[in-house]
Amino acid sequence: MPQGGLLSPLLSNILLDELDKELEARRYRFYRYVDDCNIYVKSERAGKRVYRRARMLMRLGLGKVRAWTSAANG
Repeated sequence: MPQGGLLSPLLSNILLDELDKELEARRYRFYRYVDDCNIYVKSERAGKRVYRRARMLMRLGLGKVRAWTSAANG
């Protein structure tokens, strides 16, 4: 699916919903608009930890999106 396509904003919201839930559960302050996200932490160490966790969630979510799009196209 091309970036900027009609489904791109919808799929980014579906993908990032899991990240939103994780951040809310951990009571992080964050701001997200479509696919832009700012997460506010108190230390560099906390920032690195949140970054690693967010990347892991994104990798898992991208696998889901790939499965959905291939099923829709297949």
